Amino acid sequence: MKKYVNSVRHIALKFFETKNILMQRIANIEEKYRKNDITEKQKIKQIAEVNELMSDLLNKFTKAHNDMKSHFNDAVDAWSTLDGKNIPSDDIKLFSGIVELKSDDLTKLSEKHKNNIVMQRAINEYAKKHDVNYDKSSPLPEDMIAGYASLCDIIQKAAHNTGSMHRAFVEDDKQFENILSPALKFDIDIK
Repeated sequence: MKKYVNSVRHIALKFFETKNILMQRIANIEEKYRKNDITEKQKIKQIAEVNELMSDLLNKFTKAHNDMKSHFNDAVDAWSTLDGKNIPSDDIKLFSGIVELKSDDLTKLSEKHKNNIVMQRAINEYAKKHDVNYDKSSPLPEDMIAGYASLCDIIQKAAHNTGSMHRAFVEDDKQFENILSPALKFDIDIK
């Protein structure tokens, strides 16, 4: 899952870097105009050219961003598709009621099967049915998708308002970790 989180962040950071370069070009054009090195007509033309580049940049960013979001949703969907082949016959027998599973038992099973959605759902259903709290090793697919959508919204806001606090959240490693939904912090392997 970290691959998708890091990729969408990387796309944003590259966007910010390129936008900064373009903003500096505009500042340089303005400075040339103030020094009377270029005419007002040249200034307007050059700024329009840079603005067109910025518009193209934003369009490319939006497409790459949306593609990554779509890939993530597809990967979560594939990961969360139930498949009977993923039922470990020995461990699934533990849910038959022969023994009462405790919190530690469910936590250990969850960690053991963190990449197996069938077992995660079985563990979660058992915990709900028997009112047992445990430490989950894998998030629910809907929490993953909602968490990624929230992250993508913050990144989109940062891209559209470069000077905003959203940008600081994306650029700073510590702040970035803080904005991640708990569902995105699990170390699970989705393709």
